[in-house]
Amino acid sequence: MSDILTPGWAPYRAWGNADFPPGMLAAHDAILATDFTVYAGGHGYRCGTRADVERSRELLIDLITTTKRYMGEVSYGKAAAEVEQDNVWAAQALWIDRIGDAVMAELVGRWADRVAGMDAFTKDNVGCMAVSLAADGPVNFP
Repeated sequence: MSDILTPGWAPYRAWGNADFPPGMLAAHDAILATDFTVYAGGHGYRCGTRADVERSRELLIDLITTTKRYMGEVSYGKAAAEVEQDNVWAAQALWIDRIGDAVMAELVGRWADRVAGMDAFTKDNVGCMAVSLAADGPVNFP
């Protein structure tokens, strides 16, 4: 689960090799369903505790819900109007970039004093989340 959560740290860029946010949430739940006192997540400078896993899950849910909200608030139409006509990749890139800026500003403010590295890859993680939410269409998530 090393790409899913690293104790004490914000998620790595697009969660490393993990690319399915519903599975990432399920992984947190599977870890928390076990009886443990030490979590050895890898890719980090220390082992974690149950509280670290719970905090990571809380951050993941905050990232999901905040991204969902801004996907509804940030105008895709405005982004599309600002790029070359019919260039859907450019429109999507601009729209996702704006969602990333908004979510990052909000999450860094809420989480920077609770986990390290919120300023590093949060915007990339929002992009990954937005694509998953749009493409995978998970139901009742979270």
